[in-house]
Amino acid sequence: MNTIKLISLPCFSEKLIKSFNAIPDDQYLKTEFPFRKRSYNAGKIISNIFHWEESNTLFLQTKDLNQYVGGISRHFVPVPASIREDICQKIIMNAYAQLPASDYKVGVHQIRIFSDTLNQGIPTPEGIHQDGFDFVAVACINTRNVSGGVSVLFDAKDHARIVFEGILTPGTQIVFSDKDFAHYTSNVTPKIPGVAFRDVIVTTFLAI
Repeated sequence: MNTIKLISLPCFSEKLIKSFNAIPDDQYLKTEFPFRKRSYNAGKIISNIFHWEESNTLFLQTKDLNQYVGGISRHFVPVPASIREDICQKIIMNAYAQLPASDYKVGVHQIRIFSDTLNQGIPTPEGIHQDGFDFVAVACINTRNVSGGVSVLFDAKDHARIVFEGILTPGTQIVFSDKDFAHYTSNVTPKIPGVAFRDVIVTTFLAI
């Protein structure tokens, strides 16, 4: 799959939407302002069924892939058990349906990008990048008072060539090949003075 697919998702439960309020700050940021909150779990799709790996909350990328925090073993709090079924059925399996048939290792990142009147939210502090997987899916769950947050995909071999540019609205998911496209999301600021946030579930797929 070297195409980009933008799909609509089923309505999210209030439990899933509100769960982002409880995500702890990302402890691996290099700023005083905690612009990112994050939880994470790994899992696998075997024979079309997704299985959570309960204790696997370690995320590691090489410095070549992530110049911001690559080479650091990052441990996050797990995705809450109370929302896992929602994430599995409405987000992971809908993304999986767009992919070539295979079993996959899966990473599930629950992320809130936060900003206020004095501080920007930075969705991609590592800049234009690839994550080192086969496919990536980004599902927008909720936004509030957001200016910016534009998702941009580039030809992986020519970052001067933009192949997709748009704002993901709540209930939409973009699915793309991580081998064919690099990605970036512009910074988030409040439309009007106050706070702003952008809540997403990022899912990565590596064929096994």
